[in-house]
Amino acid sequence: MQLKAWYIKIKNIGLMAMAIVLGLFIMSAQETLASTLPAVHENVRTEQVAKGLTYEVRGRLTAKGWVNLHVIKMELSEPTLILDTLYSKDHTDEMETLVQMTAHDVTYVSAVSGTMKDILDGSEIDENLLLEALDGEEVLLQSGEKVGENNKKENERMARSVYGVTVDRRTLIFMVADYNQSSIGATHEEMQDYLLDYGVVDALYIDEAETPSIATRGLGDFTLSQRNVQMDDAIPEATVGIGIRSEAPATEAYNLMIKVDRSPYMVSKPIGLRLLARDMNYNPIAIDSGQIAWSMSGGFGTIGNNTFIPMEGGKTTLTAYYQGKRTSITLNISDPDVKDPLYEALPGAGYTVNVFGTTVKQNRLLDDIVMRKVYETMNAASYGIFTGETHIDGSKLTKNHYIYKNQYSVLDMEGARLISLAMGSGSMVMTDETQWNKLKMTLATTAQNSIIILGTKSLIHNEKGLFYHESRQIHELLKEFASKSGKNIFYINAGAKVDQNQMYDGVRYIDLNGLLYQVEENNSVNLYDSFQTLSFIFSGSKMTYRLTDLYPKTTVSR
Repeated sequence: MQLKAWYIKIKNIGLMAMAIVLGLFIMSAQETLASTLPAVHENVRTEQVAKGLTYEVRGRLTAKGWVNLHVIKMELSEPTLILDTLYSKDHTDEMETLVQMTAHDVTYVSAVSGTMKDILDGSEIDENLLLEALDGEEVLLQSGEKVGENNKKENERMARSVYGVTVDRRTLIFMVADYNQSSIGATHEEMQDYLLDYGVVDALYIDEAETPSIATRGLGDFTLSQRNVQMDDAIPEATVGIGIRSEAPATEAYNLMIKVDRSPYMVSKPIGLRLLARDMNYNPIAIDSGQIAWSMSGGFGTIGNNTFIPMEGGKTTLTAYYQGKRTSITLNISDPDVKDPLYEALPGAGYTVNVFGTTVKQNRLLDDIVMRKVYETMNAASYGIFTGETHIDGSKLTKNHYIYKNQYSVLDMEGARLISLAMGSGSMVMTDETQWNKLKMTLATTAQNSIIILGTKSLIHNEKGLFYHESRQIHELLKEFASKSGKNIFYINAGAKVDQNQMYDGVRYIDLNGLLYQVEENNSVNLYDSFQTLSFIFSGSKMTYRLTDLYPKTTVSR
């Protein structure tokens, strides 16, 4: 049965409902080819799960926002990899059933809806069958050329699942684009570009499901688990799929691996630990937890019940010992209570820059009173900065000042460079896709030792959403730059409701609430705790900063 005929038959009888995938892919030299997509940054997580089979999650920051791509690269030159058709038959038609059905057989490393075994001849793709199958509808790429979408919504952002063959005809690529609260999905042309980045020349859609899914058997795991997140946590139906299984024999030699919960790692916060093992053919090996011994160096904490609780900041190396073997992992532990050497509680002499948060009014009478004090404080400094949403009466300012305008800009001051990021559309990139590259260039060309960045969203306290992954990438950029340059990096979030400062991964994060103060149940406001000004003081090569109460507390002596 040819691929095209198979696809149409499956489509007509309504069996295609989802995609389940396992595998991992390491980028080849072909991937240096420029994509037509305005991707400005990528975050890649890869796992080799079988000989010749890899699984990859490639997060891409594009002009429209963040998209998650799940990718299998299956090397057909590897004789131990086999494609099999799986049917749920009498089971409930849900993805969970298909995962359970494959998970019991430890030889399965993945499953994808549909079947492609009819275009395989041994370990090679039958080019004639494949090319014949690719001359109809539902084609994305044919001989390296883009093919228009006929009965699909080409420009609609949606979850999409596709597969294709590389130019050497010996590698299958399976790809699913997520569409959920933290991934914007993909259009028809974007999927074509993503495939071209992988060197794919011929490609088809797997199915028409709105919620394609991926399940994988991870490193050292015996069972499959769903990797991607559905829109609204929906579980699509699945009655047929492809199991990619490895018949590589078990070996006596094996390697150990430590798997830990995701970062950030912080003092006093428990970190889950798992010791896993796989043999030389990537088959999982069972671990007897009672025989595991742990040690640590370079830090301090406790290990017990598969959990590490760090008690001090810095790099800590954990080592697991098991049946004469050992493996280690190093974690960078943050301590939010460590005193910042640049933070100074008392005023100092020098060039002073005062910063205040949003000035959009909540309560006209109280806000007018507070703003009088704000103008007075700004005029007492050498320079004043208003960040966040602003409502400023410039006639009341007597000193040089800067007003945030939700657009990318750069201002050089005495002792520091000021960078403003536009985030009015919910994220930096979605507001202005050119900002990422502008930010990288501005950082690289900064001569000053201190950089102050203004934004309206937190980079380290975000819930899951479209800005979540982007904020992490901005943090990684600032973290890497601070580490390599040794410069002082300050990020000021003017979208907060409470003032606070925290040093994380070498970057200083400061939340300013401005006029977004808390109102108590009795409609009262604590003036002493609700309003603060951030002050920077530059004196020669020295710089200090502090958060100062706009209304300082007073003590009356008897």
